[in-house]
Amino acid sequence: MIPDGFSVEIKGDRNIIKFHLPIHGKNNTIKINNKGTIVDIGSSSLLNSLCISCSGGFEQIIRIGNNTTIEGGLFIRVTYNAKIFIGNDCMFAHDIFIRATDAHSIIDKETKEIINKPKHPIVIGDHCWIGQRCLIGKNAIIPANTIIGMGSIITKSFSKENTIIAGNPARIIKENIEWDRRDIINME
Repeated sequence: MIPDGFSVEIKGDRNIIKFHLPIHGKNNTIKINNKGTIVDIGSSSLLNSLCISCSGGFEQIIRIGNNTTIEGGLFIRVTYNAKIFIGNDCMFAHDIFIRATDAHSIIDKETKEIINKPKHPIVIGDHCWIGQRCLIGKNAIIPANTIIGMGSIITKSFSKENTIIAGNPARIIKENIEWDRRDIINME
């Protein structure tokens, strides 16, 4: 069953979309043009303007954990055989792009090897807050309990939890933090 607020278009064989109900939201789109792709969306999520596009590969996986919120405009683009894993209780602001590959090849002139293949999945740990207009690229790992500052570009792996990561290129700017979904007024 496709929940209200979702539009789904599937081309190819052995593609699976799993919705763990309840899921709420509006203006969400999933487009798959592959073989063996899995999209798995966790329960109790509030998703607004999520766009997932999977093409140009095979056996791609996108998992979004339980209790995740998307405020508006999360675009996930997967090509090649890339994978994206988003943990539980994550919060995404507006206008965020997650791109698991470069799409086009960069080739070593002498060896003729493709040098820009993804090395591992994109992983966003549990309870991460991703700020507005962030770009998350291939091979990125964002550990649990992390805040990504507005407009940051994440193109590498981080390992330390409970941090604020920000900038271009992104780096840890504050350690030993926690965050809460309640706004400042309701926390005082």
